[in-house]
Amino acid sequence: MQQKMMQLNLKSSEVQNIRRQMIESVFLSERLSKLTQKSNFDITAPDEGYKKRFKQLQNMREMARAELDALNKQYP
Repeated sequence: MQQKMMQLNLKSSEVQNIRRQMIESVFLSERLSKLTQKSNFDITAPDEGYKKRFKQLQNMREMARAELDALNKQYP
């Protein structure tokens, strides 16, 4: 999936920014996944690093969604 996203050839700066956010989101998701695979990880009591990255991922997704919605309204 990452390779497909990296190969997208998009033109406008707005779309490029959204593409970059999506790619960063994928990488951050991978980091979160690796954290959950550690033997001492407890989903009922995640550490602060996990919470911080999870919140960052949520924020990135919300920003990308808002930008996509704005583009969809601008170019119906």
